[in-house]
Amino acid sequence: MLFCIRFSAISQPNTTIDLDKYKPEQYQDRQLGSEKTGDTKFSFTKKLYQNLVTRDNYYFNARNILNDIISKAKLSWKDDYTKLLSFYNYSVDQTSKNKSDLDTIIYKITCGVLLHDLRNAWIDDLYLLMGKTYLFGKKFDSAQYVFNYINYIYAPKEDGWDVPIGSNASNTNGIFTISTNEKQTLLKKLSSKPPARNDNFLWMARNYLEQDKISQASGLISLLRSDPNFPQRLQADLHEITAYLFYKQQVYDSAAVHLQKALDNSEGRTEQARWEFLCGQLYQLANKNTQAINLFERSIKHTIDPYMDVYARLNIVLLSSSAKKENALQQNLNELYKLGKRDRYESYRDIIFYASALLQVQQKNYVAAVNDLQKSIQYSTDNVIQKQKSF
Repeated sequence: MLFCIRFSAISQPNTTIDLDKYKPEQYQDRQLGSEKTGDTKFSFTKKLYQNLVTRDNYYFNARNILNDIISKAKLSWKDDYTKLLSFYNYSVDQTSKNKSDLDTIIYKITCGVLLHDLRNAWIDDLYLLMGKTYLFGKKFDSAQYVFNYINYIYAPKEDGWDVPIGSNASNTNGIFTISTNEKQTLLKKLSSKPPARNDNFLWMARNYLEQDKISQASGLISLLRSDPNFPQRLQADLHEITAYLFYKQQVYDSAAVHLQKALDNSEGRTEQARWEFLCGQLYQLANKNTQAINLFERSIKHTIDPYMDVYARLNIVLLSSSAKKENALQQNLNELYKLGKRDRYESYRDIIFYASALLQVQQKNYVAAVNDLQKSIQYSTDNVIQKQKSF
């Protein structure tokens, strides 16, 4: 019963579409579901049907296509651990190449909106998905139009009239807020889903950042961080987008702090380890070596990528040596030699012995360093760049 009730959410206000001027002549006398909105009572059974069909036949399928596009971009992404990692393990340059799939998503979303009663609970989610699709297609202007529309049309209304967002007229008891208040009774939480408008603010900020519009993104993020009505469910997302903002501004210590608070947003241990490695790099750039070492150690525990494992250990050693911890130097050197003997790391021995050579140099063991470099060259078969470094 609760499962059914959840999809009988309250109707969406103030969403009307005038399609007459866009219809081909032979369809002028036909009405789509969206055009019939408000003609009949939005009964419980109609809500349930409209919500289920819109969600399962249109939103679900369109979202899965977009997720597949992002997943494929992640699979083809290759990190260079000798440099500061990119914030995300994919780029919009990659996702925008899937033009056919992106067009399919927009087609499904458009059908989902036009063929159904606009009072159903998934229309705002369809619009938000449309904005995301335009963003990942690098159509930033179109994405901004959609995000602006969601912000405006789903903002609080009073007797059908628009209330200026963030003003005293919005009845917030003197509290400045731009968010939609999600504080509801338990019954309402069970019978409805969260509004998409608050999620929309975060994607609006992301859209600004992808265009390097730092001031616009910074202003919006600052408002959300100080907004008492911004929901708890989106706090990790807010930390993530805040970290991305500071990353773009090269304010590395703040980026690391907020990224740490967003680690729960990572998809699985592999992405978590990658973000922990990035946090370590950011702390390292901010000269906060203790925090950097801690994050590199955490990434070693979670990673299944031998490259990340080796470079995390190398970074730990370099940071430890700068703190004059001689025992840490030898301990990590021993760990690298152990890695070099394991069959699992056979393909990475060129990097491992290169890293161990650098540690031998740190300890002024030059003969041992030359020996390790020669091993690195010996094991380097298809990694030309690494072979050049070792030479």
